[in-house]
Parts: sequence; structure tokens; C-alpha cells
Amino acid sequence: MPVQIRKLTSEESAKLFPKRGQMDLTEYVVALGSLQPGDAGEVGLGGLSTRALKRRLGQAAKQLNYSLRWAREQSNSAVRFQVREARVPKPRGTGRRGRPRKNPV
Repeated sequence: MPVQIRKLTSEESAKLFPKRGQMDLTEYVVALGSLQPGDAGEVGLGGLSTRALKRRLGQAAKQLNYSLRWAREQSNSAVRFQVREARVPKPRGTGRRGRPRKNPV
């Protein structure tokens, strides 16, 4: 019996093998959108690993210009976090004390 392979369409391929960074985070963005900086929340793992859930929540928070602070206390069934405003990055070329460096690279 010969082996038969069906070539997937580009739409099927894109759906089954999304490129990095193209995951649909809409439900995470909507869920985080109801929170304000200073609020704390808890999300059940829902079959995901802690790492995967934290990554998805972190990416969604970034879209909302938030950052998340993770609770130190571990739970096997949920992830706890606090919503914070995203930090404004320091301008390049400044030292620890905010002064320009002598020889900026």
C-alpha cells in the first residue's frame, strides 16, 4: 500500500503552526483589561503549565501597557499576580545615578 500525503493549505498550516508571537491573546487582554494598576488577581491554570500561563498573561499585560508582579506563594492550581504600570525605560547612556556616562558607547 503506497503512502499518501495530503499537503496542507497555507491557511491550515498557519492555524496549526502559528509563528512565534502570533498567538491569539484576546481572552487574556480582555480579562486583564478589567483590572487597574494596584489590583491583584488569580487565574486558574486550566491545563496549562505555570510558565505558559505567566508568559501569556505577561504578553497580554504588555499590550495594555501594564507589567505584572507575581506572588511568591506557590499554588498548584492557580497563578496570583498584581497589576502594575509598565516602567518607563531609562534613556541609554545614563549611569546608575541618572548622569550621562563619561564615554557613552
